[in-house]
Formats: sequence, C-alpha cells, structure tokens
Amino acid sequence: MPFSSIYPFVASLGVLIAAIGVSAIDSNPAPGIHLKLGLTLIGGVVMFIGIYLWALEGCEGYHLHPEGDDHAPNTAAKKH
Repeated sequence: MPFSSIYPFVASLGVLIAAIGVSAIDSNPAPGIHLKLGLTLIGGVVMFIGIYLWALEGCEGYHLHPEGDDHAPNTAAKKH
C-alpha cells in the first residue's frame, strides 16, 4: 500500500491553478506580467515544489500479506 502523503494534492493544486490561469483568465495586451501569466507561473511553481518534495519523501509504504490474515478468503478453505 502506498504511503499517505500530502504532496500529490499539492502538485494537483498547482496544476489546477496553472490551468485556471491559462484557460479562464483573459489576456491583457499591455506589456508586463499580468494576472494570466502570473497565475500560470505560480501554478507551475506550486506544482514543481509538490512533485519535488514528493520525490524526496521516499517510499515508506507497506505490504499486505494475505497469508497471515485470518479474514482472507483462501485461508478459510485451507483450515478445513
């Protein structure tokens, strides 16, 4: 089973922020950083940070072993 982590959620929030910036906000033709570009860059940074920290977290998951579980369906047939 995978280790429970908050970083996939952080990365998905970054993707959501960037997608809103790209698709839902109208662009402004005047020079400079505007809301559309700003939101897209902020979303990309949040996504990158979430993925980077998720990669550094390591794999601390655990394995399920049905042989030792009394409630597994195959163990009931073996006991008879």
